[in-house]
Amino acid sequence: MPTHRPSASLRRLRIGWLAGALLRAGTAVAAPEAPPAATEPDPITIPVGDAVHVVRLDALQRFGATPLPEICGGPRETETMQAFLLTLLCDAEQGRATENGRGAPAPGEAALMVAADRLAALENLPAAEREPRLRAVNGLILAGLRRGGAVWQLEPLASRFSDLGEQARDGSLFAIAGELLLARTAFCAPADGRCRAEAETASADEFVQAGRWHNDVERLRRAGELAERAERGEGPEPRDLDAKGLFKARNAAGAAYSYAAAFAEPPERLPFMERSVAAYERALPSAEAWAPSFASVRLWHNLGAAYVDRAALTRNLNDFERGVALYERAIPLFDPRDDRQALARARSNMGRARSRIATRKRDLAIHDRATADQRAAIRGYEAASETLDAAFARYRLAQDLFARAQTAESLARDLAASRAGDAALKRDVLTRIAAESREQALARIARALPVLERAGADQYLAWTRELEAEIRAAEPGAK
Repeated sequence: MPTHRPSASLRRLRIGWLAGALLRAGTAVAAPEAPPAATEPDPITIPVGDAVHVVRLDALQRFGATPLPEICGGPRETETMQAFLLTLLCDAEQGRATENGRGAPAPGEAALMVAADRLAALENLPAAEREPRLRAVNGLILAGLRRGGAVWQLEPLASRFSDLGEQARDGSLFAIAGELLLARTAFCAPADGRCRAEAETASADEFVQAGRWHNDVERLRRAGELAERAERGEGPEPRDLDAKGLFKARNAAGAAYSYAAAFAEPPERLPFMERSVAAYERALPSAEAWAPSFASVRLWHNLGAAYVDRAALTRNLNDFERGVALYERAIPLFDPRDDRQALARARSNMGRARSRIATRKRDLAIHDRATADQRAAIRGYEAASETLDAAFARYRLAQDLFARAQTAESLARDLAASRAGDAALKRDVLTRIAAESREQALARIARALPVLERAGADQYLAWTRELEAEIRAAEPGAK
C-alpha cells in the first residue's frame, strides 16, 4: 500500500528565528498571509462498512470545490482510463450502470483515482491556471469520500498537496494535506488506537507547515497539542505508538511550538519555546539510539535551533553553547545534494549563535569561527542561486564582523593601563583588528544593499541600513 512520504527533505528542518520572525524558508519578506476565515463549513460524512463517520475538511472546502454535476457536465476525454473512471463516478451519481463496469473500482475509489491523476498534473503550473483545476480536484475528493473511497488513497493525495504547498508557498495546501491525513481515522478499526494516533501525528506535521506559512499561532498551538495527544496515547482505546511514531509526534510538537513562539506576542514566546525544547528533548534518546541517521540529524538540528531561539529570549549562554554543539553534530552529516539552501541556512544560524557566544566570552577565536560559518553559508546560498538569502547572510556576516570589532576594542581598552612590555603592541594589534573588521562589515553591507533594494525586502533593508549607521557611528572620529 502507498504510504505518506515522511518529511525526509531538509525543507522540514526548523529554520530558527534568531534573526526575527520575518525570516521564513529563505524567502523575501512579505505581508503575512491572512489566516483562513473563522466560519466553519459543514462536516463531511464518510460511509465505512455499516458505519458512517464524520470528518472535517474545512480548509479544502474554504479553498473551493467544484460541484460534481459541473465536473460531470464538462468536456470528457475519450478512451482513457481517467475518462472511464469519471464515467463510473458520474453514472453512479445519476443512478445509471456503467457499460463494461464489472470488476471496476467502486465509484468512491474511482473519484479519488481521478483526483490523484489530476493533482499530479498540476505541478509547476502558474497559480492562475492551477487554482480552478485544484477546485475540481477538491470536488472529486469530496465526492469520493462521501461514497466511501479507500483509506490508502488519502495518503498519496496528502503527499501531493504537501508538495504543491511547498512549491506554491501556500499554507492552505498544507492544511488540506493535514485534513486528508486526519480523515484516515474514519477508516481505522474501532479498537485500533495506534491507527488513529499515527494519523494524528502525520496530520500534525502538515498543520505545522500550514501554520508557519499563515503565521497562525492558534493553528500551530493546535498542531502541537494534536501531536502531544498522540504521543500521550489519549483516547478511548489504547494508542500505543511505537518508537518511530513517538519520535515523529515529539518532533512535530517541537516544531509546532517553536514556530508558534516566532509569531506569538512577546509574553507567549518563552512559554512556547519551553514546550518546544521539552518536546524535542523527549525525542532525543531515540535520535541518539538511531545515530547516525536522517532522524538523528534532523532532531539534533531542530533541538539546536530551539536552544538558540530560547537563548535569544533568555540570554542564557549555556543554551547558546548547547545549540551550537548540536548544530556541529548535525551539519557535517547533511547531504548537500538534498537541499543546499537548508544547509546554508543551518550554517548561518550556527554562525549567528556562535557570534553571541564570542561576544559574551570576549573571544576573538570564536568570532573567527562565526564569520567562517557565515562565509560558508553565503557560498552555499550562491551555489543554490539564492541571491536574496546570500544578501541576508552578508548582513549577518556584517553583524558578526562588527561584533568582532567591538570585542577587539574592549580587549584593547583592558590593556590601556597595563605596564607589561608587550601591552602597547597587543593594543595596536587589537585596534587594527577592530578597524579591519568594521571595514569588512561595511564592504558586506555595500554588496547586500542593492540586492535587498531590488527584491523589495523592506524589513531586511531597514535592518541593514540601521547596522551600517551603527558601524559608521562607532568609527574613530565619528562623534
